[in-house]
Amino acid sequence: MCDVVRSVPGCMGERMLGGGDKGAAGALVRVDAVEAVRQAVEVGYRRSRPGYEPAVHDVRVVDGVTMLAGL
Repeated sequence: MCDVVRSVPGCMGERMLGGGDKGAAGALVRVDAVEAVRQAVEVGYRRSRPGYEPAVHDVRVVDGVTMLAGL
């Protein structure tokens, strides 16, 4: 998966996140590259791993956790 995603312009980095049964990978990509990553995975990963159905989930970076004083 990382090799496939790494080939897409706009990918700033990728990493394997789990090596269990089917594993998982995460990548930081530019917003304008999300669809290209999705297409690369749909085509490239399926060719390299016949029988596996990849899933691509896009998420947005947010400010994170905030501590509220007095609670």
